[in-house]
Amino acid sequence: MELARLDGMIVTEWIVDKLRLVESITGLDFGRFTKSMMRAQGGFVTFLEAKANERAELLEELTGTDIYGPISQNVFEQTRNEKLALDMLLVHADGVQLLTEEQRTGVAAAMHEPCRAGNHARQTDRGNACNAGLAPRVIGSGDAA
Repeated sequence: MELARLDGMIVTEWIVDKLRLVESITGLDFGRFTKSMMRAQGGFVTFLEAKANERAELLEELTGTDIYGPISQNVFEQTRNEKLALDMLLVHADGVQLLTEEQRTGVAAAMHEPCRAGNHARQTDRGNACNAGLAPRVIGSGDAA
């Protein structure tokens, strides 16, 4: 049996050359090419009745998209990890209670009291903040972080 072009010209009669040329022309090795031909020539019902993983594997092979399997797996794993991280942050956020406007005003006033009282002589962090004009800021529910 030979491999011929559409115009009838024989390309090769050697099996080894035929296998190499078929792979070069179709992009499929012998196994993949045989599977695809079998599917096209009546094995379609078998393809439809195959398990989802088997169908996906064959389609990946036929379309050359087998590189997307590892990419899909990485995306799945990263999505799962990010969701776990988000869930942990949400659990942590549930434990945080924002100050009301009244509480916020009270805390801010208490934090600024040493600056207003003229307690600049103390060399504490709060005293240094007063001297540098860096008064602490309280963030409430109406402020953006």
